[in-house]
Amino acid sequence: MARPVRVYIRQSTLMQVHEHRESTERQYALVELAKKLGWDA
Repeated sequence: MARPVRVYIRQSTLMQVHEHRESTERQYALVELAKKLGWDA
């Protein structure tokens, strides 16, 4: 069964990336959770 997915993407500055690494880690964790729940990666 195919399910539509909405993805929100925004560009961060290099400074934001370095200062907010936990956000990136959380996003990757959400991808893994979606895979476990049966969503296509």
